[in-house]
Amino acid sequence: MKVVSKLKEDKRMLEIQAENCKAGRMEAYHRWKEGWIEKEEYIIKKDELTQREKECKKKLDVLNQKLNDISSVQDRPKEKVRLDAVIKNQELTKELVDELIECIDIYNGERVEIKWKFQI
Repeated sequence: MKVVSKLKEDKRMLEIQAENCKAGRMEAYHRWKEGWIEKEEYIIKKDELTQREKECKKKLDVLNQKLNDISSVQDRPKEKVRLDAVIKNQELTKELVDELIECIDIYNGERVEIKWKFQI
C-alpha cells in the first residue's frame, strides 16, 4: 500500500499546486486592476501561472491513470490483467514489487517462479 499512499500524496500536492496557480492568477489580476503592477507584469505572471497549472494537470492525469491501473489489479485479483498496463512508464520499485508479487522462488539457480498477488 506504500505505492498507492505515495501516489495519493503526490496527487494531493499537485491538486494544491494547481489551486495555488489559480489563486495566484486571481491575485495578480486584482493587483493589476488596483494599480499595484503594470499590465505587462500581470500578463507575464498570468502566463507563467497558467503554464504551471497545465503542467500540474498533466502530471495529475498520469497519476490518476497509475492509481486506476493499480486499483483495477487490487479490486479484481481473479481476473487476468496486463502487467504492462500497471507499470507502464514507471520504474520497478521495491514498493511496487511488494504490491504485486506474493513471492519469488528460485530452483537450483536456473528456474524462477513468481507467485503474483493476482492472476495473470
